[in-house]
Amino acid sequence: NYILQRPEYTRENQAVCHLKLIYSDDDRIAAMYWLPEDCATVYGEPAAPYRLAADALFAFDTATLRPEADRALADLLAKVRAHGDTGEVRVDGFTDRLGSAAYNRELSQARADAVKNYLVRGGIAASRIRAAGLGSSQPLAHCADSLPRGELIACLQPDRRVEVTVSSAAR
Repeated sequence: NYILQRPEYTRENQAVCHLKLIYSDDDRIAAMYWLPEDCATVYGEPAAPYRLAADALFAFDTATLRPEADRALADLLAKVRAHGDTGEVRVDGFTDRLGSAAYNRELSQARADAVKNYLVRGGIAASRIRAAGLGSSQPLAHCADSLPRGELIACLQPDRRVEVTVSSAAR
């Protein structure tokens, strides 16, 4: 639960917003409630990330962009540009659970950096972009370890991704 002072807050007009966040088991926001409800428009809803399958951008176990990734990245660039020239752009890279934690962090960071570099080449200011490699810390797939390796790799595909979130400028 959070209490936020509205921009029009003064000693005489103690306008505040109450925000309640409910988290899911994977530590993501599952629900959000504002009182009064118009506070959502004052502070804005958090932006949902643009999710790109890493397999569409990179060959398995690499951080080199595939030539065919250009279409998905051009679409992403247009979406980021549509938010204007202010606000932070967060690029989070993720891997599946195969491999060591250290290796997965490095690979996910390299993939996040590759997407960041594409956005910078497309005209987004590097100072606005924060790239982070989160490894296998936020899995989406639930796959049995007993699967044959090829089937396990295919099952874990949703975990291999890059998520890009564009936040509005600070108020």
